[in-house]
Amino acid sequence: MPTKSETRKKIADLPTLQRLPSRNQTFPFSALGVTPFVGTYPFTVAGINPDGSIPLDVLGEDLEVSIPLHDAPVTTADRLQLTLNGLLVGTKQALAVGVNPTVLLLDKSLLTAEGTYVLDYTLFRGFGQNAQPANERQNLIVDLTPPGSDDLGALRFASKFLNGVTEGDLEGNDLNLVATVPDWVGEEVGDFAIPFIALEGPDGSEPAEADYLPYKAHQAEVTVVGGHLEIEIPKSTLVGLDDGRMWFSYRVEDKLGNRHPTLAPPVVLNVLLVNAPTNLLEVAVPAADTDGVINWEDATHVDGVRVDIPLYTTPDPDDLILLYWDGRPLGTVPVGTEPASGWPDPLLSLGVPYSAISRTPKGNVPVRFTVVRNAIESTASPDHLVEVDLTTPGDIVDPDPSTPEHENLAVPVVKSDSGETNIIPPADYGKDATITVPFLGANGNAIWADGDHLTVHWAGNTSVGRAIGSTDNANIVLTVPHISVIEPGPSGAMDVYYTIERPLPVGTGQYGVARSPSIVVDVQNTAEIPGGGAVLPLATYPEAIVEAPYLIINQVLGDDGTTVRIQLNFTNNNMTVGDFISFRFVGVFSYDDMDANEVPGTEVTDNYQLLQEDVDLGYREFTLTVDQLKAICETGAYTQYTLRNSAGSATSPKAAVVISMFTNGYCVIPTP
Repeated sequence: MPTKSETRKKIADLPTLQRLPSRNQTFPFSALGVTPFVGTYPFTVAGINPDGSIPLDVLGEDLEVSIPLHDAPVTTADRLQLTLNGLLVGTKQALAVGVNPTVLLLDKSLLTAEGTYVLDYTLFRGFGQNAQPANERQNLIVDLTPPGSDDLGALRFASKFLNGVTEGDLEGNDLNLVATVPDWVGEEVGDFAIPFIALEGPDGSEPAEADYLPYKAHQAEVTVVGGHLEIEIPKSTLVGLDDGRMWFSYRVEDKLGNRHPTLAPPVVLNVLLVNAPTNLLEVAVPAADTDGVINWEDATHVDGVRVDIPLYTTPDPDDLILLYWDGRPLGTVPVGTEPASGWPDPLLSLGVPYSAISRTPKGNVPVRFTVVRNAIESTASPDHLVEVDLTTPGDIVDPDPSTPEHENLAVPVVKSDSGETNIIPPADYGKDATITVPFLGANGNAIWADGDHLTVHWAGNTSVGRAIGSTDNANIVLTVPHISVIEPGPSGAMDVYYTIERPLPVGTGQYGVARSPSIVVDVQNTAEIPGGGAVLPLATYPEAIVEAPYLIINQVLGDDGTTVRIQLNFTNNNMTVGDFISFRFVGVFSYDDMDANEVPGTEVTDNYQLLQEDVDLGYREFTLTVDQLKAICETGAYTQYTLRNSAGSATSPKAAVVISMFTNGYCVIPTP
């Protein structure tokens, strides 16, 4: 540090500088009425922002510049004049004694171009009008550029609003419809996003931009550039606009009032708040509500799983019920016209198809419904939870759920006492049979498991069956008792199949059931077939002449054809309307042996179903034409018929007849 002597020496040769008065110093003298030099004070401009930017509404008028009195006596000669960018503008204005501040106007025409202007003023003192620049410069910012680019982003709403704005969407603490505003080019703190809303026209047409109305009370201000900006539209505002389609947009505006020339692309929302369906209660699912689970049989029912839709407040005939199963919309059904007796409860019932249920084959499934009114979906009913378990035996899921049979289950085989397959012949009627159930399915894998149960179905009789254990790893053979199963069932063609039942871990005594394809077992009960086991009567030839031991149809009798009669009114005929006669007539190369070779081209057949008139007559006649007789010409022939009812069939012996119609040129005698 230098010593005192060193410092004195350093400054000894330096000149003395002129000392200027301070800004607030008053000279200690006055002469010829001249006021000493005095200080000035900062001025203010009405209506501008602290940063000097000028709002558009202020820029539209001359600016008021307020200049406070200086700190010395004022003379009538003192004047003030504004400067803009260092140049005097406007006119000098006298200071008025007793008036503080002095207001000067800055002509708005001087601020038409965008940019930053420097505003100041000059004090002209006394009669000499000595100019004293104030040096209190302030920036004026003229900004005429609106915020945003040509492609403003659309408002973003929560996904729940895109399907409609309903009462349930605006409940509790969420009473506002909230939309997120995308950032825009040139976004600054103090900018605003002003919501605009328009309604569809009376004819459902989209609104024009002129139809959009601003809702400045709900505008959002930017406080952080690039931050999360939201517009909140109160429920009360939406209610005031009634229900229907609404178009939501916004316009950006900066703090100076510069507005984007166009609205952002609109977002259309369906609003249903005024006339919304209410009091939507839980659905009922009887199949699950009764026994605790929807099993395979329930799910594959031809009508589907029934869901009852409860009555809600004020149904409308044009309402659509939209059913949801496990969160998936299944489809709609119209409510329709109100019955004369009033709306029922439940309002209606719907069937849920297997295709929908099988998507969640096991577990707890929510079921609910909504009401679509005026193309707007209401709040949903509370979830009704149902247990689903579609487990069945059969190794794999039934390949074709539309049929009652599980296609992977092999068909059973029935054996009569004598070993006939799928036939109980008359000789075995009265004896037990057996049924074999295959262990392996069509895919080669086991179709049952330990704990399953096997049941044989024979004409509605289910007394044959047993539990399946861990050692059942081969075909199961069961006895089919005659007394308890075969005899109680009707005779004839019987559908026989088996089912395998698997207990389900849910519900009350519920099973998953797989059913095999059916086989037809022909049960032939002699007592019930035509004739009751006795030999059927021979066919007769009503027009034949008798020359023992022959019945003869000659040329005279057969020239216009002839008839063959099948008798029906014999003892134990067991024939009725709808049963069948199978008729066969043919010529043979013998007058006596009906087992001789048949004459080619002479067979006549018919399969006839009995009418009431046949039963009333007690017989049925079949016609043979003259050409059919001439084909035989001169040899033997026979008729044989079969009667068939639901219990079985019986065939008659052959009834012989001689066809003797030969004369030269009339017919040709056949030769072997």
